[in-house]
Amino acid sequence: MTRAAIITFAKTLVGSHYVWGSGGDMPEYDNGVYYAPSTVCMAPSSTDLDFPSVFAAQLNRDQQKRYGVYVCAGRCKRLGNRTAAIVDPTYVNYMDTLRNTPEPLWDSREGMSPRIARGGNIGHNDGRPVWGEDCRNKRHFDCISFVNYVLSHTTKTSWGFTIKQYLTESRPDFWTTVDPSAAPADGDILLMSGHIGLLCADNHVVQAVDHDTGVHAEDKYNPGSWKMRLHPVESVI
Repeated sequence: MTRAAIITFAKTLVGSHYVWGSGGDMPEYDNGVYYAPSTVCMAPSSTDLDFPSVFAAQLNRDQQKRYGVYVCAGRCKRLGNRTAAIVDPTYVNYMDTLRNTPEPLWDSREGMSPRIARGGNIGHNDGRPVWGEDCRNKRHFDCISFVNYVLSHTTKTSWGFTIKQYLTESRPDFWTTVDPSAAPADGDILLMSGHIGLLCADNHVVQAVDHDTGVHAEDKYNPGSWKMRLHPVESVI
């Protein structure tokens, strides 16, 4: 693999969803990062207008014991940040249609469905009914599982470090430290307190940020915003 291949692969995951505590798997599939292959499932369905849950993913039972009941917001901010409000005729009519349709025949509305968004790193939408992207067949990451998943699939070894380990451990067999102000390079690991991402040579960052936005590569690299920058060593590429 080359460093460019790391970023090429990372960008194929842009548009994936975010749930704190998830490992990159699709609901009901064991296809996440090697140390947490199965972390999300579909949330129980509900057509209650005040407590909707349609095609939304949540942490599975094992992960709930560690983190709580976190429900995916389905990149709602990227899709207009619409609230599922009982004063919205479109919302009310959609839910009425579902109540009168057998659940196996349900469908999302233009790829979106309502749910109560819940969980860490979810911002102002926590506990709100929002229209989010249909979670079926979507990968669900948090920031650390995203970086470990990408590097494990594009290098010669498996990566399973925590953010704290990346920040505090010296691992010359995996990485060296780079001055954050150095020229951008594909595949460098960027760290701040509580967050991690991957640097692109085009001066952008690929990262799993939060429930509202999911995985994206739109933010430009600002060296002053990051605490540490690590360079994977040649022996593992």
